[in-house]
Amino acid sequence: MTQNGFVKVSFGKAELSAFKSAVLRNRPYQERVSIALAIRLANASAENIDVFSVLDELDYLEGIKSSSRIKKEAQFRKPPLQGFWHKHFFSARHLIKNVSVRWNLESGNKDLSVMIEDVANEYGEDPDLWPNVLTHRLVVEGFEDRASRGLTGDWIVYAKHEEQNFTLTLRLTMKGFNLSSCFKSYEMDAIQNSRSSLIEKILASRSTGLPSASHLTLTLCSRMGKCRTKHELKI
Repeated sequence: MTQNGFVKVSFGKAELSAFKSAVLRNRPYQERVSIALAIRLANASAENIDVFSVLDELDYLEGIKSSSRIKKEAQFRKPPLQGFWHKHFFSARHLIKNVSVRWNLESGNKDLSVMIEDVANEYGEDPDLWPNVLTHRLVVEGFEDRASRGLTGDWIVYAKHEEQNFTLTLRLTMKGFNLSSCFKSYEMDAIQNSRSSLIEKILASRSTGLPSASHLTLTLCSRMGKCRTKHELKI
């Protein structure tokens, strides 16, 4: 039956149990997962949800998994969700966000400036090495540092009743993360406009050794408007 453009579907108790069992891969807590969440997980690709990432954290909350590298569960303290609980879950699409959090890109980035200065000081005279070192420290070590403190991601929202969890829904707080959101529009324009000239200077430094790669690195930071450094920029 169709009503207002939607098709009405009814489940018997056995059918509902079988549906949840299929979606939740026979988890022992499936009867305490809402039908709304089960339907979202069944249609996970439409919302870019990694089902196994969600199940991993549900398993942790239920004591099936002994540990989690994701941020610890917490209770909401303010309305309208006051009294409910949430647990972050992590999937690949949250990687850039976690790297951003590690280097504090959205609200000042003192750690990032220090890291770039360290790379520039240690490897800046070797134009064949410093880009690789900078990338590794930014992404790989940045992610590992963040993971040691607890990865962030989207939320599983649930309630507690008589020492049991009743999982209600997901809150997708980050539907993809755009690195350009870390910078103001005029800073992004400056980055785009300076890209060609920076590439030309980097290529020139490979053949002539001047200007040094450290100056190029610090100049790139400066043009992004994000570098706090005492170095003189000689470009």
